[in-house]
Amino acid sequence: MPTNTFEHLTKLDVAKLQLRDAIMLLFHERSAVAIHTLTAAAHKILDDIAQQKGMHTIRSLPYIREENKKTWSALLNEPQNFFKHADRDPEASLDFHPEFPHFFLFDAIQTYQELTQEPLFPEARIYLFWFLHKYPEFIEYLEETEFKSNILPGLRNVGFDHNNFRMIRLMLQRWT
Repeated sequence: MPTNTFEHLTKLDVAKLQLRDAIMLLFHERSAVAIHTLTAAAHKILDDIAQQKGMHTIRSLPYIREENKKTWSALLNEPQNFFKHADRDPEASLDFHPEFPHFFLFDAIQTYQELTQEPLFPEARIYLFWFLHKYPEFIEYLEETEFKSNILPGLRNVGFDHNNFRMIRLMLQRWT
């Protein structure tokens, strides 16, 4: 039975909900396509807001040469468009790497925190911890945030295994 109540949502609320769900899907080892679709939708919202505020995301990096910007954009948008549309190319196929959404999620979480200046929501904290254990080379690129300065150092010595999704799901249950 339909109700007459509405949920008031901002664009940032929607992006946060999409990111939370994408993270939960990832750690429940669900479809990389679904994870990417949710992440790309959230990322697009965040990128649009960030650009209006003069900020950069992975979509708008300032060091991409002007002549390569169209190619860069197409590369980032290709999976998202493939997953959403079939009007021009119903017989097409795509080589999709299931780790691609990991990097979009990383950038989206960083952008979300920059835009909101809020402490990270629990799923994002756990995701960043997992991401930085899986891809330690990215720690250098992480700007100084509450996560990097306060949380990451305190969690490094707990015997965390980024391949143990069961343990991560238990963390999510406890902290969300």
